[in-house]
Amino acid sequence: MLCLVLLDPNSVNCGVSLIPVWIVSCIIVTEGSTQERATVTSLIQVAPYIGVSLAYLGPLVIPRGKAGRKGLYILLVAQAASAVAILISVIAYFPSSPAKTPTKSAAIRKEVDMENKNTEHPMYVVLNGLRKALFGWNTRQGRALAVISFTFALPFGIYSGWAAVLSINLKETAHIDSVEAGIIGCFMTMLGSVSAIGVGALNDRFKGRIKSFVLVFMALSSVGFALFGLRMVGAYKIKEKAFDEAVIFGSAMVGGFFMNAALPLYYELAVEETFLVIPAATAAFAPSLWVTAVQIVFLAVSFIPGVNDASSTWMNYAVMLSVPLTTLPLVFLRVDYKRLARDNPDMKISKLDAFGF
Repeated sequence: MLCLVLLDPNSVNCGVSLIPVWIVSCIIVTEGSTQERATVTSLIQVAPYIGVSLAYLGPLVIPRGKAGRKGLYILLVAQAASAVAILISVIAYFPSSPAKTPTKSAAIRKEVDMENKNTEHPMYVVLNGLRKALFGWNTRQGRALAVISFTFALPFGIYSGWAAVLSINLKETAHIDSVEAGIIGCFMTMLGSVSAIGVGALNDRFKGRIKSFVLVFMALSSVGFALFGLRMVGAYKIKEKAFDEAVIFGSAMVGGFFMNAALPLYYELAVEETFLVIPAATAAFAPSLWVTAVQIVFLAVSFIPGVNDASSTWMNYAVMLSVPLTTLPLVFLRVDYKRLARDNPDMKISKLDAFGF
């Protein structure tokens, strides 16, 4: 986890963290114990975002003007040096898989993988799993993964792209400088990372409620971003500057806190609904791939001539509306928790999770 934090102080906002997070996810989704699976997934998934939160503090440590170039150069060199050092340490020692699989579902998954390796080329297995994960809508598991990826990729992709240019939005609409914007971005991301770990532990305690947790946290996130977005687009104004800034800071924290809390649960949900049909690592990778695609498109639109010339208000509308609207399809997705059921035969699924098609 420390490796991900150090390697990724600012790369989540440009999709570079996709690969390291996926590699560690491969280990967690196949080898994790049912008593700590969601907790460990949360720790791994949010680790890079701790680095991202620190990256927001750049304006505090890098001087402005020409002197800032030297400071930025030193920062990038230090990051590159730490990445090389970590790479060497990983090559020198990387923990091997446990001799005995920790869960029944992992044992079944391992048997299926061994059968596929004996009958099919490994590269075909990987590419076929990726095809099923991205375009396998002809099966129920494929459609379930498509719904999960859609409800995950759009809000998180737009949120990540919006956060990357947070200082621009705040300066234009609330007259908040880059230092204050950096503080908002730092605490919004850091608090979200902490909440995700707590939610992971809560999910391990109350199994069979991943969908319910996701819907509750995304609904609360919608409230936070609605208050923030409405203020940014001028729907309401507060004359007292101190109170106005408190509302902006507080609503942003609420939105980021609850949105990031749901982040690792999406990966768990994707793996649960595609158990034995789509490889676990591929199922966890697909939503991240779509998030990166949405983020790239979102940022690319901002570079189209004329889009941001008049105002960047459209970005605030996008992040405000994407969270509630794109989460709705998840309400109608029935989840079965096939993997959890193998490991916990007595598990009871909540009515909300069992609701849907």
